[in-house]
Amino acid sequence: MLKIATTEPHPFLFLPIAGGYRKVLSDDRSMTTQLERGSGEKPAIKLLYEGWGRAEPDEAMRLGLPDGQLVWLRESELMINSVTLISARSVIPRQLLRGRYRILRSYGTRSLGELLFSSRSIYREHVWFGLEQGVVETVLRCSRFRLGRSALLLTESFSSHAMARLCGERS
Repeated sequence: MLKIATTEPHPFLFLPIAGGYRKVLSDDRSMTTQLERGSGEKPAIKLLYEGWGRAEPDEAMRLGLPDGQLVWLRESELMINSVTLISARSVIPRQLLRGRYRILRSYGTRSLGELLFSSRSIYREHVWFGLEQGVVETVLRCSRFRLGRSALLLTESFSSHAMARLCGERS
């Protein structure tokens, strides 16, 4: 589970992100598009899980859902040359899977980011940044996207290799 600290006031933890990282992570293009432009190769999407599950307490809070509510989960990896650059987890409330967004239930290996950043009726309502300390420091981003009256949550974990590629594109 990807955990995010946020730049919102209490009860969250303020976590500063370096300017270059913040610029890349705040870009209004999908990560798939950014990686493709930086490398000339379209990232492959490896689907790890797609199905019903329960939102983690912090995910439910960010979406305004009751704890333990059943949601549609999608976990995937963006890869170039079989190297994982970004791990992603999407949390999609049940009510969002009706009508025109029901396609999200079977999105498979397509880029969710390309859908989220290409539609005028979908916008990123809020973004949280974080750093995960471990063997290697990992940059995290959690975005809440507004789709009509509902929202979905997309949490991404960026490998150091991904950040080097993304920040290199800007230099």
